[in-house]
Amino acid sequence: MKFYFLALIVLLLFSCDQEEENVSYIEKKWYYISYFGAEGPQCNYAKGDKIYTFGASILEVKNNYYEDDICNVTFLHEGNYTYEVRMINGIDFLFIDDTEQGSVIMDEEGLLLDSSVRSDGVEVDDAPSYRFVS
Repeated sequence: MKFYFLALIVLLLFSCDQEEENVSYIEKKWYYISYFGAEGPQCNYAKGDKIYTFGASILEVKNNYYEDDICNVTFLHEGNYTYEVRMINGIDFLFIDDTEQGSVIMDEEGLLLDSSVRSDGVEVDDAPSYRFVS
């Protein structure tokens, strides 16, 4: 009986969804501070202009950027979105409302969302990148 109980515990430990563990680093408040790399505008924001709060599966976007310019419309509008981080071929990809947004890279500056790298392996020329800091 002890063997079956131990086997059940081991099975439960190893059957935990690895994807769940990978998303924990994104679950917090991030400040969207720049948009760059595309043929369009290169936009920089003050910390707090655009706030992205990633919960367990809901992304809340707050917009405190009130300039009437092209930088006001980059990426997502204010509101709530469902999201998921999926690891595909060893790379994390962000999907918002089930639409792929790009690869998620954590570096010394914070979080970088690179839309030039797609999960199907295709590289997109002149695709934007989005920088977030905590």
